Amino acid sequence: MVMLVFMQTNESYFAEVFNKLLYLRRVRYYAKVATLLTKMYNYHPLTNNMARFLAIVNVNKILFEFLDLLHSHAVSMIFMTMIMTMKIMIMIMMIMKIVMMMMMMMMMMMIMTTMMHQEMKNLALEKCNEIDR
Repeated sequence: MVMLVFMQTNESYFAEVFNKLLYLRRVRYYAKVATLLTKMYNYHPLTNNMARFLAIVNVNKILFEFLDLLHSHAVSMIFMTMIMTMKIMIMIMMIMKIVMMMMMMMMMMMIMTTMMHQEMKNLALEKCNEIDR
C-alpha cells in the first residue's frame, strides 16, 4: 500500500516536471519566432509596424503559456478569473494577428498590381514612341 502511494506521487512528480519542460520548450520556440519576425519584417518600412505587432503577439503567446501553467495550479478564484480574462485578451490579439497578416498580403498584392500596371503603361508608351519615329 505504501509502495503504491509512493509510485503514484512519483509518477505525478515526473508528469509535472515533463509538463514544465514542454512549457519551457514552447516558450523558447515562441521567443525564436518573435525574433525571426522582427528580423524579417524590419527590412521593409511598410511592414515595420506590423512586425512589431506580430512580435508582441508572440510574446503574448509566451505569456499565454505561462498563464496556462498557473491555471493548472490554480491558486484562488479571483486569480483564476484574472488569468481567464488575460487569456481571452491574448486570444483576441492572436485573431487580430491573422487579420493583420491578411491585410498585409492584400496590401502587397495591391502594390505589385500597381507596379505591373505602371510597367505595362511604360512599355505601351515606348511602343508608341517607336511607331511615331
